[in-house]
Amino acid sequence: MPEEIGSSENWTERKWRISVLVALVIALIDVSILTMIHRVFFCMACVGIITLLGMLVLTNFLSESSELSTGELRKSLAASSIVVYFVVLSWVLSPKLSVSDSELAKTVVGHFTYIIGIIVVFYFGSRSVEKYLETKKEEKGQSSSNAK
Repeated sequence: MPEEIGSSENWTERKWRISVLVALVIALIDVSILTMIHRVFFCMACVGIITLLGMLVLTNFLSESSELSTGELRKSLAASSIVVYFVVLSWVLSPKLSVSDSELAKTVVGHFTYIIGIIVVFYFGSRSVEKYLETKKEEKGQSSSNAK
């Protein structure tokens, strides 16, 4: 029996296909920037901006809301930061570039690793705190309704 054209399962499948396509387009743009631009720092900035904007579009599309929420911005910032981190890491570890032996490269990667660790901790930590506060609010609401 064929599915209805407007069914929610069909829309969910199409939504994920579109999301994968958007993610591939973002990756393709990032890779093309990496290969075409020879100024490394400008290249990293472009990759970060393109990934941030693309992730904002993607997360907003997946949320099915026209408004941009804090969670969508949080996801986009985390994703673009991690992508730029991997770009910096691959740039430093590249055998074609002689930057891997420099003290500056080691310092940049070391500090950037700390920054990415902080971003990941805050990303997951803030979720845990939000859920904890929600459960405390619910418990408080239930105890006040039971006391009456």
